[in-house]
Amino acid sequence: MEPLRFLTDKQRAVLLEHAQLVTYADGETIVEEGARRRAIFILRRGTVSIEKQHLGTGIPLDELGEGEVFGEMSFLEETGASASVVAQGSVELYVLEAAGLEGLLDSDSELAANFYRSLAHMLSRRLRHNTAEFASIPFSGG
Repeated sequence: MEPLRFLTDKQRAVLLEHAQLVTYADGETIVEEGARRRAIFILRRGTVSIEKQHLGTGIPLDELGEGEVFGEMSFLEETGASASVVAQGSVELYVLEAAGLEGLLDSDSELAANFYRSLAHMLSRRLRHNTAEFASIPFSGG
C-alpha cells in the first residue's frame, strides 16, 4: 500500500524538500499518546509500533513500515495523539510540521487536493482493516 498514492513524483519531492529527516533508536517514543504535536510523519527506514496505553503498559495495535504515514489524525483534527508510536529498531522518518505543511498546501491547490485525497484513502483503508479485525474478535453472549 502506498499511503500518499495520489501524489505525483514531483509533488512527493516537493513535500520531502519541506521535511526534516529525523532518526530514532530502538524503543524510543516518537509520539506520546495524548501529545498535541501536529505533524505528518513518513517512515523512510524501519518499523514503528502503534501502541495504546492500558494500566501503564503499551498494548500494540499495529505496526507500520517503510513508506507508511502516521500523525494524520492529530494533523487533521488538531487534537492529541490517539496512540503512542514507538521505534522498533533504528528508524528514520521525514517530519512535516503542520505550520510549514499548511503553508505549502495553501500555495498549491493541486498538491493540496492530492495530499488530502491520499490521506482520505489511507484512513479509509485503515478503518476497513480495523473493522475486519474487530469483527473477528469472538464475543461471548451474556
